[in-house]
Amino acid sequence: TDGSSIIFPYLRNDILVNYKQRFIDKKDFRQATNAEAIMFNYDRCKDSKEIIVCEGEFDSMAFEVAGFTFATSVNQGAPNVNDKNIDKKLECITNCYEIFEQAEKIYIATDNDDNGRRLRDELIRRFGEEKCLLVDFKECKDANEYLLKYNHLELAKLIHEAKEVPVEGIFTVD
Repeated sequence: TDGSSIIFPYLRNDILVNYKQRFIDKKDFRQATNAEAIMFNYDRCKDSKEIIVCEGEFDSMAFEVAGFTFATSVNQGAPNVNDKNIDKKLECITNCYEIFEQAEKIYIATDNDDNGRRLRDELIRRFGEEKCLLVDFKECKDANEYLLKYNHLELAKLIHEAKEVPVEGIFTVD
C-alpha cells in the first residue's frame, strides 16, 4: 500500500484467501471482497493443541510477541448488541471449526468490554466450557493494551494464570 494502512493476510494452507486492511490514521477496517471468512493466523493454529482466541489481529500479534504462535482472532470482531445474525458475523469460526475440534485447550482472550464478553460467551457455547480457559486482562481492555502497559513477559503470565470456566451448578469447598 501507500503507507496509510496495515494489511493482515489471512492464509489457509499457505494460500491467501482473504486480507484485512486497517488504516493507520483512523480505526477503519476493510476486507477483501467476496473472500473466504477464516480465522486470522489459521495456518499457525491448525495443528496446535492449544489455541488463544482474540477479538482482533493486534491482540493476536501481541501474544506472538509474548512467545505464543498459536493465537488467532475472529475476522470481523466481536458481535455487538445490534448484530442480527451472530452466525454470519462469526462465520470464520464455522469455516475453521476443525482447528478448535482438535485443540485440547482454548484460551478465551477477548476484550474486557460488553462486546468482548458477548464474544467470550459465544465462544464458550461453541467450544464447550470443559475445553476453555479464561484470560483476565485486569484493568486493561485487551492483550495489546496489556502488552504496551506492562511487557511481553507479563502478558505471557496471563496465559499461565488463565482460569477454568465456572460451571453452573458445581460448587467447590471454597
